[in-house]
Amino acid sequence: MIQQLRDYQVKAKAMIYNAFDRGVNEIIICLPTGGGKTQIFTNTAKEFIEKGLRAMVLCNRKELIGQAKKKFNLLGLYPVIIDPRYKGHKNAMCYIASVDTLRNRQLPNIDILIVDEGHIRSFDPIVLEYILKGAKIICATATPDRQGKKFLKEGTKLHEAFPEYTGQLGNIYKEIIIPTSKKELLEQGHLVEAIYYGPEVDLSDIKMKGEDYDEGSLFERFNKPKIYAGVVDNYLKHASGMKMICFCVNVEHSQKTAAEFNLRGIPAEHLDGKSKDRDAILERFKQGKTLILCNYGVTTTGYDEPTVQGIILNSATKIRSLYDQKLGRGSRPCPEIGKEYFIVIDHGSHIKRLGWWEQDIEYSLDLKYISKTIGAGPIRYCENCEAILPLSATKCTNPACNSIQLKQAEEMKLYESNFVKFDKPEFFKSTKPLYKMDIKELEAYRESNGYKLGWIIHQLLPRGREALEAYANEKGYAKAWVNRQLNMAEEKRIASKREIWEFSKKNQHISNDFLKEYAIKKLKQNHNPEEINILIPKILMKFNEIKLGVLK
Repeated sequence: MIQQLRDYQVKAKAMIYNAFDRGVNEIIICLPTGGGKTQIFTNTAKEFIEKGLRAMVLCNRKELIGQAKKKFNLLGLYPVIIDPRYKGHKNAMCYIASVDTLRNRQLPNIDILIVDEGHIRSFDPIVLEYILKGAKIICATATPDRQGKKFLKEGTKLHEAFPEYTGQLGNIYKEIIIPTSKKELLEQGHLVEAIYYGPEVDLSDIKMKGEDYDEGSLFERFNKPKIYAGVVDNYLKHASGMKMICFCVNVEHSQKTAAEFNLRGIPAEHLDGKSKDRDAILERFKQGKTLILCNYGVTTTGYDEPTVQGIILNSATKIRSLYDQKLGRGSRPCPEIGKEYFIVIDHGSHIKRLGWWEQDIEYSLDLKYISKTIGAGPIRYCENCEAILPLSATKCTNPACNSIQLKQAEEMKLYESNFVKFDKPEFFKSTKPLYKMDIKELEAYRESNGYKLGWIIHQLLPRGREALEAYANEKGYAKAWVNRQLNMAEEKRIASKREIWEFSKKNQHISNDFLKEYAIKKLKQNHNPEEINILIPKILMKFNEIKLGVLK
């Protein structure tokens, strides 16, 4: 039975066509976990194929290959599967490929490449190859976000073609399409909310590796008999009998956690990327024969099982998108079992650090400067004398102080059975429009959602200097701060107009409606509605003059 597309999924398809019509050939379709991105891109691919274009879906896991194949089959399409058993086919109209297999094979000729979970960097070499071939690229992901860096090997064809590549999504993709939000999906009943339990733990002493916690340092913290016991204690107290996914630090940690659950009479299994009976493990979990699926690096993305009733975060991360992906595994509704919410047992104190899963994230393709050199090591301050210490220090290096840092006290919190329930702030639940909020309300909203300072500046700029001055007084900022924000805003306004001008000259084939939509999107970032209404007719008039050759 073919599933009918929801309104926002139809909108997503229209936005994809719109981008391609405007000459934007490398796009990201961003949809919250559980929003049905596979449904969108398979339907989109079918329509392209019916127009005579060849399409391929690129995946990094066999579960995702299976999901895409199933959706294509329901649409009457039977794609060629490029996996280790692939013998080679010429001129097929539809493919699904494993990235690990494809990187060792000749690339098939296609017109549309769809990259499932394309925020993962391992897809990039193949994606770049297809850009050189002139293919259109659709990256489908819930979290268009990356950390770290990567450089192409000098002297290679790809390095010569993309010398500025540093491993960022903005090096490849030109636009993010967002057809809906978590808020809308929650309101429409397509997702369910979380109920959170956990301790307020300080993990500042954990070593860093890149932009996240070092795995070895995390394992040292979590690999304690009392902590393993505490994980089970808290499951029994807050989610006894529920089917849950438990995310662990590494393979050994996952195996030991599963063993602890089984020792206490709770059926659990371990799963990692090398598990030989992977399909059988997932099937037992689906049927409910296994209640706790302890895993490392397998179910974080692309795993769709609506009967999951909760998530155990038996690890920690500083990366919001990773946190978002993990909790998304529990967010799908399941009327068959009466599921109206999911439980989060958070041993890594993510709520304090990263906020609520229900919050929408503002993603950007803006490029950051990335150096090839290694930066200085992260630091912390002594809790007693405020001497500068390495982040991993457990004892002050100042001989006059020599105090022990509070690592042991924080470890105790990881396995205390009296976790607290974290209630979402009432302000987070507020539906009051942002433009109606006063400065204090906006600041409370910013803090409850964990937004950066730039967010509230963006809200206040359209209100003018007086609003910025009032905020500066509220925060105790100097007068120069207001002038600096206004100057920076003016620079951005000029840059936006310049981008629209350059876009107009390069894309004279597009319609006025397409240009209007593009211009409004750009101007909204730093112009108020009244200014936009004045500028749009002028932009369209200049565009018509360019097309007529009157204006160069």
